[in-house]
Amino acid sequence: MRVLLLFSIVIFPCFAIAQSVKKLNYDFPLPRPHMGLIIGNGTQGLMIWGENDVLSITIGQNGFWDHRGANELKNLTNFNDFKEIVHQKGKVGKLFGSPKSQGLHRQIGGGVLEIKFPQGYKLKRGVLDLHTATASIYLVGNDNKETVFTIRQLIKAASEFQLAWLDMPAHLKAVYTLQPSWNWIKKSLEPAGISAPKEWQTAKGVKGFTQTLPEDDPLNIAYKQEEGLLLVGSYLGKMNQSDFDKNLTANAIKNNLASTEKWWKDYWLSVPKINIPDPVIQEIADMGLYKQACVNPPHAKAAGLQGPFHEHHQLPPWGGDFHYNVNVEMIYEPSLASNRPNHFNPIWDLIHIALPKFRANGEKFYGRKNALLFPHATDDRGNLRGGFWAGIVDQGNVAWMATLAWRHYRYTLDKDLLAKTAWPLLEGAFETYYSILEEVDDKKGGKRFSLPVSVSPEYGGTSLENATGRDASFQLAALHSITTTLPKAAKILGKPLDSRWEDVSKRLPQYTTIDGIWMPEKGGAGIRIALWEGQDLEGSHRHHSHLAGIYPFSTIDPYDPVHYEVLTNTMHNFVFKGAGNWVGWSVPWTSAIWSRMGATNVGVKWLRYWADNYLNAGRGSLAFLSLPGVAVGADFRFNPKTKAYPWDRERNGRSMERMQMDASMGALSAVYELLVQNKKDDILDVLPAIPDGWRNFDFSGILTEGAFLVSATVKDGKTAVVKIKSTKGGLLKMKHNLGKSYKMNGKEIQKAASVLEYNTKAGEEVLLERI
Repeated sequence: MRVLLLFSIVIFPCFAIAQSVKKLNYDFPLPRPHMGLIIGNGTQGLMIWGENDVLSITIGQNGFWDHRGANELKNLTNFNDFKEIVHQKGKVGKLFGSPKSQGLHRQIGGGVLEIKFPQGYKLKRGVLDLHTATASIYLVGNDNKETVFTIRQLIKAASEFQLAWLDMPAHLKAVYTLQPSWNWIKKSLEPAGISAPKEWQTAKGVKGFTQTLPEDDPLNIAYKQEEGLLLVGSYLGKMNQSDFDKNLTANAIKNNLASTEKWWKDYWLSVPKINIPDPVIQEIADMGLYKQACVNPPHAKAAGLQGPFHEHHQLPPWGGDFHYNVNVEMIYEPSLASNRPNHFNPIWDLIHIALPKFRANGEKFYGRKNALLFPHATDDRGNLRGGFWAGIVDQGNVAWMATLAWRHYRYTLDKDLLAKTAWPLLEGAFETYYSILEEVDDKKGGKRFSLPVSVSPEYGGTSLENATGRDASFQLAALHSITTTLPKAAKILGKPLDSRWEDVSKRLPQYTTIDGIWMPEKGGAGIRIALWEGQDLEGSHRHHSHLAGIYPFSTIDPYDPVHYEVLTNTMHNFVFKGAGNWVGWSVPWTSAIWSRMGATNVGVKWLRYWADNYLNAGRGSLAFLSLPGVAVGADFRFNPKTKAYPWDRERNGRSMERMQMDASMGALSAVYELLVQNKKDDILDVLPAIPDGWRNFDFSGILTEGAFLVSATVKDGKTAVVKIKSTKGGLLKMKHNLGKSYKMNGKEIQKAASVLEYNTKAGEEVLLERI
């Protein structure tokens, strides 16, 4: 074994055996929760922040839902009525019910533990060790000497008691205060019938509170000092105070610390090792992998928009719910390339719970068996949040999740997952679309399929004048993704082919186009992709739906001459309309689109733009800009009280921050797109276009479709080595970008095709080297 290891080092020196320890530095003051160091296990989320002599730890708990107030769709009729009302510009909302007046129907924050240090001590800096999920906090005293302590957390299943701890030095006689979120959001909770939390203390020194809800499980948060440690615990559910005495102990840490350390060690050994020469992109990759472990691990409940990181001082934005028209997909997609596909398990569990509701409503609304009404926003039970009708009828919600489920199969070749999860979603998506398809004149003497009423997500809001149209390009791409996937899935599962799939594929347009001027100043004009029939991208818009055929659905090959002119004009128009109305997740999506177009240099630029404008000083990923002046998502209004514009931070003080995890995860996916792409016809493209300035770098262990682990080394700006490990066996089709002559497992290959096709065995490794 030693000989083999030595051999691998000699011939493949740039692959690190283990990733170096990643530590990120933070400088205090960090005056807001979303600026803080974060530690999470998918269930309990800690945001560590503060200034001067007070350190604050915001404690959130994924799953603390007030489920009351769900929209039960009691007024739901059918698609034909909906279509008629749309055409007549009537009131659509009444077709989709309305939420109950009582109940918040959202997740709620937990609380904050404030630690006031002795006089003379001041917070100086923090260090977050990504590999062990350890926060080190440095204080400086009057003597300018540093005092340091650490904050850690156990890995626990969602149903268990959650435990974190601080190893406080004995000489720091700090004062601790635990405050519930109630103290900040009382005005939102009281009208919804939620009572003040009960504060309590046990005989063994545990201090805490219990926040009850009218119909849902209560949240308990408590702390205790023991053996030089400050123990912090939380539990979602009914618990006796005596149970806290049993669970909130130093022994609980000692008994579970080894398993926690093993979990983090195994995690970092399993994920890709990425070593690139751009420090901004490197940190995006490192932090993305860390957040992935904190937000959506397999032992936790499914992650909503913020995972477990719910602030205490305001209600979690958008209810901390599940948005299926980009946000959930972004949060989970990088788990595949990260070689952590089991991170998908909680979201599939949620969808399995919700599927009967989606199917019952879909069959009623669309009038077809197995059709699904898969709304864009739900709680963790699949109940609809709100009444945004354009999101309720967005068939792309199920199509996008079905495509992700298929990719989950392609990355793992897990037939059980294909049968139990992907197939019902694929079939449901097709039946949903097929129920509304019309045949129209194709202007070539025949008939084509058309979607008479369709949405391009979030474009036009709820306005009937510009929120729907015929043949939305997003929906066409989504349906093509489904019709090309279904025959493959059916063949694997031994199911009969449905002639409708091929018929729709042949007679459905790839996208809708519009012609004319798009930039009057320079006479820019030509055919380009439209949002829907007659609807151009008139201005900057956050949701790049009309480009979904490029990414994520990959139904358009940018290198196919058929699309050259259309895509050229489309991308010129996209650039011209700009980023002024984008949000955080818009930017990594843009990066991935450009990388798919072969413009990885542009992809890199947009990732840097995201890091510069949509991360706050503490690396918190924001929905809106960290500073106004670049996009209109941030508030531009003059504040008469402070007599300041919003960019005058000194006079404005505390700013409103809305943090989401989708952009961070989307940025990680965008990094993978720079390195390896899964393209049509099951072709892997390794290092499709090396960004300028990236002269020497390497990566290893990126999982791809076909269950292949891909590694590569770049030397002097060229791909030097590509290594493939086949975990399940099967046909490898790879564009390796090594040129027409290279070595394959030591044997010279001359005048080779640009795409290597090779049948692999399970466990086999293939080594390609530039000659």
